[in-house]
Amino acid sequence: MKSTYFRSIIVSIALTLFLTSILATPSKASSISPKDEFTMSDAYQLLEEYYEINEKEAKELHNEMVKAQKYYKYDSKGVIYFDEELALKNNVSKFVVGEITHTMDAIGKETLAELSLTAATCKGLSQFDSRNSRFFANDCQSDDLVIILAASATALGIVGLLATLWNVAVGVVYGAASLLFAFGATVVGVRNKGCGIYAYWSGPNYGIYSQSCW
Repeated sequence: MKSTYFRSIIVSIALTLFLTSILATPSKASSISPKDEFTMSDAYQLLEEYYEINEKEAKELHNEMVKAQKYYKYDSKGVIYFDEELALKNNVSKFVVGEITHTMDAIGKETLAELSLTAATCKGLSQFDSRNSRFFANDCQSDDLVIILAASATALGIVGLLATLWNVAVGVVYGAASLLFAFGATVVGVRNKGCGIYAYWSGPNYGIYSQSCW
């Protein structure tokens, strides 16, 4: 269960964001419009727009992100971290490593220690369903997403972290990342009413919604 201190941080961020704007301001990765299906071409487009690069460079970044993913690890206390030294030693792009470490530093060790996407005490469903272009984030996960999105995190850093926390392949999280970039921490915080959220990153139900407590 989240500590009282961590919960207070979540509440403060959510209230600040809510008072600033009830509607999330799209980030520079959010111009990808809702689609019936989110493909790798869309994933490359997300990287192209975020980093202002061409398609070839976007594919190269993705490939480096796939290589880097194996260097996300958990310490003896179950805290997630990125083994920067080992990644560089095994020729992962310095740029990608830098993007990941920047994100991890921006989120902070205390917050990373609080990430608990599988906590049994959290209310709401928790499921990543790439086949139906949707995910369910329980109350704790939704709090985590608010923190992650509110930090000075990078696109690649967020993609890598989401893939690690959900324990899925990098390639399947771009759609979810694109949705989260578009709506931002404000909407995630507002939609989480104590029971988590669920979201569709493509198709007619595109958007973020509140889960109901049963």
